[in-house]
Amino acid sequence: MKRFYSVVALTIVAFLAFGGVIRQGTLNAYSSGSNIVVQWQTDDESNVAHFYVQRSTSVSDGFLDVSSAISPKGNNVTYQFTDYSVFKTSETNYYYYRIRIEGKDGTESYSETKLVTHNTSGVRRTWGSLKAMFR
Repeated sequence: MKRFYSVVALTIVAFLAFGGVIRQGTLNAYSSGSNIVVQWQTDDESNVAHFYVQRSTSVSDGFLDVSSAISPKGNNVTYQFTDYSVFKTSETNYYYYRIRIEGKDGTESYSETKLVTHNTSGVRRTWGSLKAMFR
């Protein structure tokens, strides 16, 4: 029970520190045909060191960073990241995206999660696999 209260306290601290970073309702992720585009808008970035776009094939699986560190640009900014590597992953049509927010003090928080349905042709998946073999 003590651990539960610790987790709740850390969640509240993270929300207070990052609750107003990404403007509510502005996180959007969609398939642009061959890639996936992730967009978000910020409110207060005063405590943000970096943003990272993360992807998973399941809400219960671990999320991995698909972007390098994205430096904050200031308050009220719209960001856009295009995931060009999605065709190299599994043959699933469903991807989950979220934003990992790294604070200047080393703390982390996460945005809401967005589900994207993405259909990639077999030719595109094969080409991505061939390119990956020669890297």
